Amino acid sequence: MDVLSGRLWMVMDVLSGRLWMVMDVLSGRLWMVMDVLSGRLWMVMDVLSGRLWMVMDVLSGRLWMVMDVLSGRLWMVMDVLSGRLWMVMDVLSGRL
Repeated sequence: MDVLSGRLWMVMDVLSGRLWMVMDVLSGRLWMVMDVLSGRLWMVMDVLSGRLWMVMDVLSGRLWMVMDVLSGRLWMVMDVLSGRLWMVMDVLSGRL
């Protein structure tokens, strides 16, 4: 699909269990890669210079998340099986 320079590409690979999805809507991007067999979801959103990178690993119980929304940052690593949460928040010069 290519609608006035906005693109939607979707590639499914059934044997490897992967779903590749690329959306480019007027310079806002959504890249999504699902790997069903390994239980991972790779997601990259770039919406007018605000970023969301997300990596979910279901089998190991981890969630890697990086959000950068107009210079406010959220880095987050959740490990559900071990019960750990690593989190770095920087929201307009306030830090955690």
